[in-house]
Amino acid sequence: MQRKIRKPKRQSPKLLKEFIFKMHPLEQAAWKKVAGPAGAKIYQFIKWKRGMMKENGWIQISNVELRKHGWAMNRETKSLAVWKLNQAQLIGVHEPQPGKALKVFRPDIKGEYDER
Repeated sequence: MQRKIRKPKRQSPKLLKEFIFKMHPLEQAAWKKVAGPAGAKIYQFIKWKRGMMKENGWIQISNVELRKHGWAMNRETKSLAVWKLNQAQLIGVHEPQPGKALKVFRPDIKGEYDER
């Protein structure tokens, strides 16, 4: 009796789509207009992180994580961009603590992952 060779299970296309963050070019352009190229990088990072977490809530933006995943920028540039985005009310910023990474929240997409 010969054993059947099992093929590895393929992930469904729905699961593969879940990990691709949905960028909206007009939103990204608005962030870039407010905070420059750093604003566009922060937008991409937040969209990617939110897609990976699959939940709404505060997102921590640490310098190490930005650098690790390809969105490297100077800490002063990041701080200034986050401040500008907060002033434009595109994000909300949790009270920063000395020595800790900034935590941000996008108030315009509160219910993005609530239907799951």
